[in-house]
Amino acid sequence: MEALRRLRKLRAKRMHFHFVLPRFLRRAGAMLRHFATPVLFLSDCLCAWLAAWFGPGLSALRRFFRRAFQKLPPRLQLRLRLWAIPPALLRAKRNLLLASAACLLLGLTAAALVPIVSGRTSPPDFGRQAAWRAYEQAERRGAARWAPRQLAAAKKALAQGLFEYRRQSARFLPLRNFEVARLILSQAEQRSWEAARAAVNRRKSAQERAQMQVHQATELVAIGRDFGMLMPLSLYERTLLARAQVRLQEAKQHWREGHYADAEALATESETVASRVGEACAERAGRYADTQLVERWRHMVDETVAWSRRTGQTAIVVSKAAHSLTLYRGGMPNKRYRADIGSNSIADKTASGDQATPEGKYRIVAKKDVGQSHYHRALLLDYPTAEDLAVFRRLRRSGKIRASAPGGQIEIHGEGGRQKDWTRGCVAIANPEMDELFNAVSIGTPVVIVGSHGDGGPFLELVERYRAAKSEVIP
Repeated sequence: MEALRRLRKLRAKRMHFHFVLPRFLRRAGAMLRHFATPVLFLSDCLCAWLAAWFGPGLSALRRFFRRAFQKLPPRLQLRLRLWAIPPALLRAKRNLLLASAACLLLGLTAAALVPIVSGRTSPPDFGRQAAWRAYEQAERRGAARWAPRQLAAAKKALAQGLFEYRRQSARFLPLRNFEVARLILSQAEQRSWEAARAAVNRRKSAQERAQMQVHQATELVAIGRDFGMLMPLSLYERTLLARAQVRLQEAKQHWREGHYADAEALATESETVASRVGEACAERAGRYADTQLVERWRHMVDETVAWSRRTGQTAIVVSKAAHSLTLYRGGMPNKRYRADIGSNSIADKTASGDQATPEGKYRIVAKKDVGQSHYHRALLLDYPTAEDLAVFRRLRRSGKIRASAPGGQIEIHGEGGRQKDWTRGCVAIANPEMDELFNAVSIGTPVVIVGSHGDGGPFLELVERYRAAKSEVIP
């Protein structure tokens, strides 16, 4: 029994040493790493490896290390014994490692869930569609024509936003971040709407400018046509006026089609051409507003009216500018008739064939009844007078005219009332009015024909219209 107890004791001791030896070697290796030389550290590693592989068979090696341990200083032996880790501490360490691993796993899970919960991984589909719609609206409103720079900036931002959107969509879900894509798409939408608004504003501004230019060109062309109805135009002036009308029609057509820049250019050209005609006509018609001429004409009218008031007889005053024939009786106006004059209505008659009505003081020298005149009834005037002949000779000597005679057979006759100047120098009124005038006057009745005596008339109205149209400033 004693032998069996010793055998069991020896076996238990040997098994205990089998488990203690590797732990001792580990503690010795830790000590030697801090306090021994590298040679001892390597020997410790070698012994630990041998003990792990050969275990109980290394009794001599265990005795060697026991002796080595016993030769160590007591303080160092105590420290080595304190470093031995009990099983409970090992279990606590294992539990700590498991808890650390669980915490690490939870941290990683939280780190992966934070971007998803915060919305950074959510694709900005609505922002992408909004940016596309805004860009399409900009194109639909003509931004490519009216705001090309703004539209190009919006297109570039949209392309960058879509690229960033696709790049983030290809990444792993927790790593996605659509914030940059959302910001760029928002900028693209904003720039697209800015381009659309700029296009609308510029289109509206161009439309208004073109409309104002067309309106001004229309007014000037109409003035040119009215001048052409009141006075003869040269072939060159008629050509210019026709060209202005054609350009005006083209401008209106372009404006209706929405080509406002082209419409404005054509209307400007029409205005320029019509202005040349209007300027020439206004310059010629301006003689009716000449201060010296108006003063002279007014003096002639005043003398004639004073004579009629003094004698109580009739007198006739013809105003070419007002296209009027006024019958005075006793110095007071008795009748006023609409009069047509020579087709060259602006000029004063100086030579035969110039189609102008003479200006000056005349008298009736003959009365032609029905059948004696081609124009119902007529009152023949004593044109040319001595003053008219003197003017004719002076102009002929200076070379300003080439006609051989100053003309003649200037009458006040019927067949008028045509609302235009058509005679070859005579004054024409309507037939019923001519009958009244024919019976109211006699041979020797004074007749004064003036350009204007301050009574206005269509010529001066046209000149004022032309000046007002030219004074309008188009922004």
